[in-house]
Amino acid sequence: VSNPCSCLPACACVQTNMLTLLQASFPGMAIREMDWRPRMERYVRGGQWQKAISLLTTVESKGGELSSGAYQAAISACARAEPPAWRAALHMLERCRTRDTGSLASEKVYGAAIHACRAEWLTALALLQQMTQRDGLGLNQYATTATIKALGAAGQWRRALDVFREFVSQTANGHEAPSGNYGDRRIVSMPQLDTALVQATMMACAEAGRVNEARGLLKYVEGRSLSAEDSSAFDHAIAVALANSGRPAEALELLRNLAVEARAVKLQTAGRRRLAVRTRTVAA
Repeated sequence: VSNPCSCLPACACVQTNMLTLLQASFPGMAIREMDWRPRMERYVRGGQWQKAISLLTTVESKGGELSSGAYQAAISACARAEPPAWRAALHMLERCRTRDTGSLASEKVYGAAIHACRAEWLTALALLQQMTQRDGLGLNQYATTATIKALGAAGQWRRALDVFREFVSQTANGHEAPSGNYGDRRIVSMPQLDTALVQATMMACAEAGRVNEARGLLKYVEGRSLSAEDSSAFDHAIAVALANSGRPAEALELLRNLAVEARAVKLQTAGRRRLAVRTRTVAA
């Protein structure tokens, strides 16, 4: 990948003024990360990847303090850009890996890079494999979820399921992952998976109209106390799967039932609040 920094606009170089001022005010003092990270965070929130890379490059050149989180932040700025600056993110990941003082690549750094490659599923999948096989890092839910989202967006639902099963097998020894049709094998014990990971895998299946596979993944959250938002996301995934499998009537019925349930919950919550107010008033 060519160096994306060569095309940075001249205005990005202006962001080094703060660091130059710090060094002039305190000669010989190392630039601490806490001195410049607030500015980096602003660039991340705005998806200003050129400025984020320029700032990090300046800190590097001046021998300033850098952590794994600094590279993660610069890569996250690339991921937040529209469209994602995925080539720049790959370049920053490689810089993080090949530092003279040792690699600072971590699972979170890789996760940010994979998120930047969400529209490039082959690259996202290759990064996940590189993270575990070349750099010897463990799978984490963020990197796995980002990869599954990239695969789902590209219609690669089988690969998404494969990645999900691999994560389960590597992070929950002794847990048995569901089989291909999710119906001929009993799952004895469930790992405590992040709901975002399960939702992403369900949506990858749902977009391809794979109703049974999407429903089968609900086994991973059975018996858990789910938020209303999580429950709604899981039900929405099933509705999408039904609609995409040629069963729009069932999808609409499910959505109607969800709307009725949501209204009932809202009324119950409002009723409890009114009762609480009355109780406090009487007590006063």
